[in-house]
Amino acid sequence: MTARTIRNYSLPVSLGGAAHPDAGVATFRWFGTASFELAFGDRVVLLDNFYERPPRNRPLGFAVEDVTRADLLLVGHPHHDHVADTVRVSQQTGAKAAIAEIGADYLLSQGLPAGQIHRVTGRGEGEVLDYGDFTVRALHGFHLDIDLPPERAAKWQALLAARADFEADFYGAPTPEEDRAAALIAERGVHTPEVITEATLTYIIDIDGFTIAYRDSGGPIGDEERAFIAAHGGVDVAILSINGLPHVAQQLEDVFLPLVELYQPKILIPSHHDELWVNFGGTGLRKMFADVSTELLKERVHDELPGTVTVQPGFIEPVAIDRAKGDVTVGELRLS
Repeated sequence: MTARTIRNYSLPVSLGGAAHPDAGVATFRWFGTASFELAFGDRVVLLDNFYERPPRNRPLGFAVEDVTRADLLLVGHPHHDHVADTVRVSQQTGAKAAIAEIGADYLLSQGLPAGQIHRVTGRGEGEVLDYGDFTVRALHGFHLDIDLPPERAAKWQALLAARADFEADFYGAPTPEEDRAAALIAERGVHTPEVITEATLTYIIDIDGFTIAYRDSGGPIGDEERAFIAAHGGVDVAILSINGLPHVAQQLEDVFLPLVELYQPKILIPSHHDELWVNFGGTGLRKMFADVSTELLKERVHDELPGTVTVQPGFIEPVAIDRAKGDVTVGELRLS
């Protein structure tokens, strides 16, 4: 792309921007939902690929075709808001995509050659992808499953309906064009029940002993995750998901904090906490996730793990971490 900045930040490396001048620094950029760019040295790893956002979602500031550089794609699970653009990005960059079996079959059905796919299950000790100067281990986990008792489920559905009515008053009813565009994007993924139990992964990225845990869905902890941490200890950075369903405080206590306590990260980056408008099965464009304030999350993590630093970047905002020293720089200071 011709622009050298996006949202007043320097251009991410995957979009043609310059790498950090210090090869010992790992830079993270949040691309909305649970999508991230991880850049270190001359390497670029893209975590999830959901860039063409449905109508009414806040734009990222770039298009899918602008993503031209990557060494590896890691997809945590194949719902559309994680995998919708993986085929195009793999084709444009030549990078292979790591994904669970169900997701791999989906990518094949969309025309991505088998040679461009790392099929992983995360079972046992997990598959290890060795890229020379870094490795990635896939571990089996579980997707968030909102299993409420019937009475509470009915109340929750009533709450969602009331919120949809309010959103319609506030934003106006979706246009047919908005409905169609969102429905087409929602089709670019897999939404079968098996995704919850069989196709959700945690990735452990190891860069010369600097470890990153990436988990793009909150949910029950898998045996493979527990075994890995028991054998290797906590990680340097954890990127963990919270979407606030069915209730922010409930998910924080029951789902998110247990994951933080398991991975014991020195640095925590929350994800999936931005709003998401969807249209599943032609039911109409609606807000599935509302924006989740991360202040409560940061306070609770600090209460339970005072040694963990929570970093809350905005879209595209760089988080630069010195892998040796642990120093963290968020954003870019510009004086003119």
